[in-house]
Amino acid sequence: MRRADREISEVEEIAKILDSIEIMRIAIFDNPYPYIIPLNFAYFLSHENKITFFFHSANQGRKIELIRQNAHVGFEADKSYGVTNSESEIPCKMSTLYESVVGFGRIKIISDNLEKQEGLKILINRFSKVPLSFANYDPILLDRVVILKLDVEGITGKRHMIPNKLSPDIL
Repeated sequence: MRRADREISEVEEIAKILDSIEIMRIAIFDNPYPYIIPLNFAYFLSHENKITFFFHSANQGRKIELIRQNAHVGFEADKSYGVTNSESEIPCKMSTLYESVVGFGRIKIISDNLEKQEGLKILINRFSKVPLSFANYDPILLDRVVILKLDVEGITGKRHMIPNKLSPDIL
């Protein structure tokens, strides 16, 4: 990374950034250009500090076709906190404040119902105000749901904030 002073390599810090973001963009191989799509996501952080992402999807379409052809993907998620020095008349004095996460890995369509339930539980519990229970679920509906699992092989974060500010909300 060119700006090593902005790099975040600690997985716990990357997880904090991910907690503040709801949309991730996935880049999938296509020909001649990459196919990029924004998705809601949730993640699981293992005891070994390994991150696994989960996504909900329709069971057909370009994304699914491309994943079946090549499971190698890139991903990116970011949060912008605005621009500094936006009133400066001096060129190149402005700067964007942000936090971001980028990486790559292998994505797969989960077919096992138990693994699908776990992924769905992680997704729903991130966005729902009501805890999820599969005690009374309809198996037919679970069969229709597509859950994508992205096993992260490389990940890094980057942050640019105003020095001596405790929080990006204090701009």
